[in-house]
Parts: sequence; C-alpha cells; structure tokens
Amino acid sequence: MRPSCQQGSSRPLAPTPSRLASRAPTARPVRARLRALRAAFVLALSGGALAHATLVFGTVTTHPTLSRAGERITLNLKMHDPVSTPVEDAIVFLEAGPHSDLADVPGESAESLIIAEPVVSSERFAEVAPGVYQTEFVLPHGGAWRLVFRDQTFRQEEARAGVTLVVGEGATAEPLYFVFPPTATGPESLATWLVFVVGIPLLAGVGITVAALRKGADEAPTREPASAGGADADSPEAP
Repeated sequence: MRPSCQQGSSRPLAPTPSRLASRAPTARPVRARLRALRAAFVLALSGGALAHATLVFGTVTTHPTLSRAGERITLNLKMHDPVSTPVEDAIVFLEAGPHSDLADVPGESAESLIIAEPVVSSERFAEVAPGVYQTEFVLPHGGAWRLVFRDQTFRQEEARAGVTLVVGEGATAEPLYFVFPPTATGPESLATWLVFVVGIPLLAGVGITVAALRKGADEAPTREPASAGGADADSPEAP
C-alpha cells in the first residue's frame, strides 16, 4: 500500500504583509474625511451665528450684583452662539422701564419687547472682551424693571430680547438669561429655530456615524478562501 499523499491544506491562508500594508492606509483617509466634515459643520454653524443667522444666547450680570436704586449699575452682557463661540462686533443697545407686577412677567411677545417711554436708553454697548459687552446706567427707584436688549448689528434688522431685573428689596445675585432670535425673524419663530438648531446637529451626527460604520465594514479584513483542492486535502489515495 502506498502512503497517502497530501494534496492541499484545509487551513485558511494568513494575509501576507503586502496585503496588510495595502489595507492599513485606507483607514486614514476615512478618519481625515470625517474630521474635515465635522470641522466644516462646526464652522458653518459658528459663522452663521456671527452673522446673526441663528440663535444668539445672552447672559446678563450686574455690578454690584444686588442692584440698588439711585446707584450706578454696570451691566455685563456675554453673547455666544449655539456652539459656545463668542459673538463679536455686535451693536447692542438697552432700554429700561418699570415693571408693575412681578407675578405677571410677560413672555417673549412683541408687546413685552417694546417700552413706550423708557426711563433708560443706553448708548451702544462697549465690547470689553470677545463676545462680552458692557454699559452703565442708573435706575431711579427700586422694584422690578424690564430690560429690553436691542441688537442692531445689521441695518434695517433688529433682534430684541428682554429680562426682568429687581432693584432693592427682592434683588438676587443670579445671572439673567435671554435668547436673541435671528435678525430676519421675530420672536414668534423662536421655536422653529430651536428645532433647526437641534435637528441639524442630530442629522449630521447620524450621517457621520452611518458613513463611518459602512466604511469600516467595507475595510474589515476578510479570510482568504481555501484552495480548490482543500476539500480533498486529507483523503488518502486508493490502493
């Protein structure tokens, strides 16, 4: 009887170094493209906010923190966009008028953002740091005051937002917050723009994730199929 002759091997062939080298660089362009896409998206959002084409968030603080009637108040306004980029070179003014009833603080309606006879009408805010603005004024008596901020960065366009400041008894040291709507729209479109600001990042994130998963699946190493004779590798020849 003749000894069996092995014609093949059933074990899969390991990838050669040349094949590994050809696969390795492909992951780098994918990561670079994803980084570029994310950077372009962030720049698009931040650039739009600087042009007031999206929401602008304002944080108001005063010095002294507990404002008192008849004393000079230094008001600081910090403005940033939805991705926390400071909004620079804005043209902002302030109007202030007495607010009769704290229990009836108005919402961001058109009527609540118009003071017919303001007690205070400030000059343009001075920009003391990137995205940080400052002005000074005196409120003649205590109580609740309605402060209306007017953003006139672009001609024939004005965004308005308001907060309520308590002077004297009942004053607190907490910051006040507001949102400037895009200058081309009114406050009634605020909800629409909130959907836009939240929806666009979510869609972009889903798109980037799907693209990365698909590309990763395409580049995953695959096993080399066994040779055609592998099926008969261990079968001995007939005597």
